[in-house]
Amino acid sequence: MAKPSTKKPAAKKPTAKKAKKDPNKPKGASSAYIFFSSAMRPKLKKDGDSIGDVAKKIGVEWGKLSDKEKAPYQKLADADKVRAQKAMAKYKAK
Repeated sequence: MAKPSTKKPAAKKPTAKKAKKDPNKPKGASSAYIFFSSAMRPKLKKDGDSIGDVAKKIGVEWGKLSDKEKAPYQKLADADKVRAQKAMAKYKAK
């Protein structure tokens, strides 16, 4: 026969309030993988596939690419990084 537990339940710690996001803050830069996935999603998606299934397919395809094949997406990512840095500099200047 099991003994009844004599432990007291742990007291809940007060949670910190979540800071509100600034709606004017610019979006961060997108990676090369994000550009690749947005280009490949319509090609790989079939009716009935879940979001997770499509994401797995995209990840497998990304892993098969060589650095040379990833170059166009990396170029887009580099340009987006510059855009994000300029937008953040403008945002912080205010």
